[in-house]
This record gives sequence, structure tokens and C-alpha cells, in this order.
Amino acid sequence: MTHEEILSMLGDYVDYLIAHSSAEAPMWNIEKVRSGKPNKWNYIDGCMITACLSLYNTTGDEKYLGFQEPSSIGSCRRMAPSRPTTRRSTTSTM
Repeated sequence: MTHEEILSMLGDYVDYLIAHSSAEAPMWNIEKVRSGKPNKWNYIDGCMITACLSLYNTTGDEKYLGFQEPSSIGSCRRMAPSRPTTRRSTTSTM
């Protein structure tokens, strides 16, 4: 697979998770939902935010900054570092 195909596949998967989630029932922590216990902030939510920030830094697509609030950019913007103006090389110079 090419780098672009991998990014596309990851983006599609994260888009699916976001589209089928709510604050009360996040798809990325379905075990918690199925247990019947109320959802609260946890490590897995932090992993999902980190994944979204990584996708934003790689793609520049701001939908990954505001997934918790579709009508706004949301709080992830405060945690997102500014994007580099040039694409990082994936090849080693050694």
C-alpha cells in the first residue's frame, strides 16, 4: 500500500468511528458502552484524540480537530501544534 492509501484507509476508519459515536457511547470504547456503565473520560478517549491530532497534522483536515462538536472546531484546536508549511520527508538521508 502507498502512504496515501494508508492515510485514506485510516481516515475512513476514524470517520466511521466519529460518525457512529456520541459522548455517551463512543465507538472507540464500545466495551464500556456494552458494560452498561456510564461513560466518563478515560485513557482510550485520550488515544482517540491523539489519533485525530496526528491525522490533522498529516492531512491538514480540520474535521479531525472538531469531532466532538460538529458545529465548531472544538477544544482539540488548542492542543494541535501548528502544521509545518512543507511536507516531512519519509525517507532517511543516511
